[in-house]
Amino acid sequence: MLLLVLKLLGSLTMFLYGMSLMSGGLQEMAGKRMRVFMAKMTSNNISQSVIGAKSV
Repeated sequence: MLLLVLKLLGSLTMFLYGMSLMSGGLQEMAGKRMRVFMAKMTSNNISQSVIGAKSV
């Protein structure tokens, strides 16, 4: 019984660690693209106004 609980906790720990690694990588990848996208979309006053109006 104790061995089963330890296996379950170990498996859960490895799963959560893997999810954490994947989440960090995805955020980093999406972060760069999002910065480039926002820089392009807010390059002039008209697009800045449209983006600002949509966010409200």
